[in-house]
Amino acid sequence: MTNITTRKPSVKLVHGQAVTTSLKVAEAFGKRHTDVLRSIAKLECSGEFRQRNFASAEYTDAQGKPRPMFTITRDGFAFLASGFTGKEAAQWKEKYIAAFNELERRALDKAAARRLPKPAAPKALPPPPKALPAGSYHYPRNMLNQPYFVSPKTGQTTLDLAVLTSSTYVSPLMALLNQMRSEGHEVTAPFDEALAMRKALIKAARALNDIQTQALKARFESAE
Repeated sequence: MTNITTRKPSVKLVHGQAVTTSLKVAEAFGKRHTDVLRSIAKLECSGEFRQRNFASAEYTDAQGKPRPMFTITRDGFAFLASGFTGKEAAQWKEKYIAAFNELERRALDKAAARRLPKPAAPKALPPPPKALPAGSYHYPRNMLNQPYFVSPKTGQTTLDLAVLTSSTYVSPLMALLNQMRSEGHEVTAPFDEALAMRKALIKAARALNDIQTQALKARFESAE
């Protein structure tokens, strides 16, 4: 078997999700691909879990013939690899977990960079003592009625970390600050604070993901 230190796990992004394949798993763990396919077929998981984490695909063999394989998500890999035992298998589990983490971290950083708006310079204020006229602001509570933001059980608004770091969430606070700035109000300080809070939330989400990874690693080690 090739020295484990000279090989790297194969993980890539497909439609924004980190995945590997049954073929690459077989190569890494030194198993026949047919045996890995058989292991996947025998997994005692629900049909929903299988459909979500093991997608049927094909590759072309050395003779140019199409052969079946599976595209496997992080959760699918964790479920499958839990049945692989031995010291070298444990090393490969750890290397694959690290590869999934690194790829998902880079994807999260890129997504965060696209989502965070770059504040434009505020309009110049009239010279004092003349004050700006009061603006009329209307941001009704129904702005919070966004998917997964209101608890379906209580009907109450909840601050969910996954929602607040989502690119689809429309922040009433940012909308208000943008309108005030467009009217000439100096809101640089609260605007910068809101951006800093967003970055902190993304950092917290990443830290929670690392904790989940460590828990998964501990579960693998205790099972061996």
